[in-house]
Amino acid sequence: MSDSRDLEDHALAFAALSHVTRLKTFRVLMAAGDEGLAAGLIAERLEMEPNFLTNHLVALTRSGLVSSRREGRKVIYKVENEAVRDLMVTLVETCCDGRPDMCASLSPIIECAR
Repeated sequence: MSDSRDLEDHALAFAALSHVTRLKTFRVLMAAGDEGLAAGLIAERLEMEPNFLTNHLVALTRSGLVSSRREGRKVIYKVENEAVRDLMVTLVETCCDGRPDMCASLSPIIECAR
């Protein structure tokens, strides 16, 4: 089971995803895979101005769900799959208190998270 520090980190991640723009951004980055995307391309896909996206990308990066790297003049953002997996496990690790029949519809998600 997660300790309180992990839960605080996970709460920060959930807080980062609790804004519709950040959630949309996260989903765009999930679709991009390990290659990631430049901030300008993310903004283009979300049909918004890049400067409007900056604070959202900072919040996602601060949460640990997203990382960034510089390639020349571009900043490339990508999802940190291990952090996402840990977050999902936190959600389901106590699922159904040992009664898997209660969580049958969640089985594919639980297996994917593990």
